[in-house]
Amino acid sequence: MNRLIIVAGAGGAGKSFFLRMWANHDPNAQRIKKFVSAGRAPREIEIRTGESDLIFDRKYDPNTEEGRAWYDEKYPDLEYPKGLMFHDRKYNFTALTSNAAVYDYHGSFYEVDVDSINEALNNGKNPIVIVRRCATIRKLLQKYSTAVVIYVQSILSGQDLIDKLVALGESTEDARKRQGRNTDDLNDYISSIQQLPSNIRVVINDFNESYTGAVFTQIRDIYQEEFVNYKFKEKTVFVIQSYANNAYSTDVFDSVKTAVQQVLGKGNNVFRADFRQDGSYMIPEHVWDSLDQYDCIVCDITNDRCNNCSEVIQQGGGHICKKNVQGVSPNVWLELGYALARLRARGIRPESRLIVVCKVDENTSGTVVPIDLGGTSINVIRYNNLIVLMRSVQEQIANMYK
Repeated sequence: MNRLIIVAGAGGAGKSFFLRMWANHDPNAQRIKKFVSAGRAPREIEIRTGESDLIFDRKYDPNTEEGRAWYDEKYPDLEYPKGLMFHDRKYNFTALTSNAAVYDYHGSFYEVDVDSINEALNNGKNPIVIVRRCATIRKLLQKYSTAVVIYVQSILSGQDLIDKLVALGESTEDARKRQGRNTDDLNDYISSIQQLPSNIRVVINDFNESYTGAVFTQIRDIYQEEFVNYKFKEKTVFVIQSYANNAYSTDVFDSVKTAVQQVLGKGNNVFRADFRQDGSYMIPEHVWDSLDQYDCIVCDITNDRCNNCSEVIQQGGGHICKKNVQGVSPNVWLELGYALARLRARGIRPESRLIVVCKVDENTSGTVVPIDLGGTSINVIRYNNLIVLMRSVQEQIANMYK
């Protein structure tokens, strides 16, 4: 499965160095450039090498009179850049606040080229984008929930970092500016770490370019785990259910499946746990695996409430299943809690990939969800017939995957 790779890290940590190393290892890697406002001019090393992950404002284009005048004054001893890209985009406050792909970094506005990311994914590539703020990581994860987040941290700091950047081709002035941003960026990461996915990958950069060095070894391990062995099933739905009334549970499942396939297309993309005839509470291993791997979770709690908590529901095989204060199947709530945890661990807001459905009637008062799901934004569908359920699920799925 192809995935977006988000590379973050403090100024001077070696994000571009990491990208070169990754590209040498991943044949499907495709670097995504970002548009930058006029506040960010090309640096000396970018002018000399012609390499950058940015597309600069046209005012720095050497093919224009304004651009040539800027280079003649700022860098009179350097040749005009031959490999940089330029744009004519205009930035305004309204566009910035409404566009999640745009962020402010040290006084300049950067715009992630989402169109290029989508095109790369559609062409079977692994697009890589560098970002400088943890808030931008969260924004991108809302749109690309399967993205791999890699934070690069240099083993160098202070004057050691400046000396290394100069040795790599930076001017002393630019290297000192990067070192100053290093502390600010690291503080941003530390203060935001609780809001980032728990499975973020951290790469310690020692600037060793050999294939036996630490950076390549870390890249090899990440690539193996996140791409070769990656089992996440995109655009798939797993339905958690209680089976007090297996016939009605099947009707609910069929309604959910129809709704999902109307939006995501017909195919093998909607599943549920096997019904246990013995009435036991054992959760099969494939259920845990499904909650780990499936993209969206629908939790059906229709049959999970009771009035007579001493009534025997099933008896057979030496097992007795009784209604209890938690409902017919406590497994439903355990599985729901685990699903919430797995979504949050991947940096996915539960409301973007979780739906709770329950049937209501004239005798139902108040909420039928007896636990705190972590906020009021969780999608809870209360329906009185299967037609309403199907239409509501269809609307929610369409909204999630728009």
